[in-house]
Amino acid sequence: MKTRYAVTAGVTLGVALSFVAGSGAVSGKHRSPAVRARPSSAQAEVLARPHLSVFRRAVKADDPVPTDIATGPIDGDGVADVTRARRVRISHPAWIAPAQGRVQPSLCFFTGASLSCPPVADVTQNGASIAVSLHANHEIVLTGIASDSVQQVTAVFADGSTQVINAADNFLWATLPHGPKEVDWIGPDGPQVVHLPTQFSQL
Repeated sequence: MKTRYAVTAGVTLGVALSFVAGSGAVSGKHRSPAVRARPSSAQAEVLARPHLSVFRRAVKADDPVPTDIATGPIDGDGVADVTRARRVRISHPAWIAPAQGRVQPSLCFFTGASLSCPPVADVTQNGASIAVSLHANHEIVLTGIASDSVQQVTAVFADGSTQVINAADNFLWATLPHGPKEVDWIGPDGPQVVHLPTQFSQL
């Protein structure tokens, strides 16, 4: 079983707290010093395609990201290559796109209110990468990318109750009744457990 701890990262509008799983997860507003040529979004997509069916399907008419989101505060710096974005089939508008300008080949999952860009390796090796955000309106939202091998993740709460979040088009999205203490799933190498900070599970 692989155990990891969530780190503060990501870009979210109207959010009080946001946690992203994965040691390599970085926010869209962070830039590391340029020490070598950065991998292109095309390279990231090539690495992700065997593991994410959303990149293997044909481009659809509703895949393009609306201008107000593509140039807005969430992706205004262009960390997500919106020209390669695929809209996912959930009730809320959301996209998965390869990242550009990252130190490692990365993927971005984003809505009109939040964006996280974990390395491709986090998704392919662990099976998923998740983010949990507490919005200013007190809504707690879990989002993430799941590889083809992961069909669902489970949020575990402090009282022992659980909530299963199913993947759709490799995307995870759900509102939660309160902050989870951990999020679990079965990855390619077995059980994966992401622990969230204690103060978050008390919300």
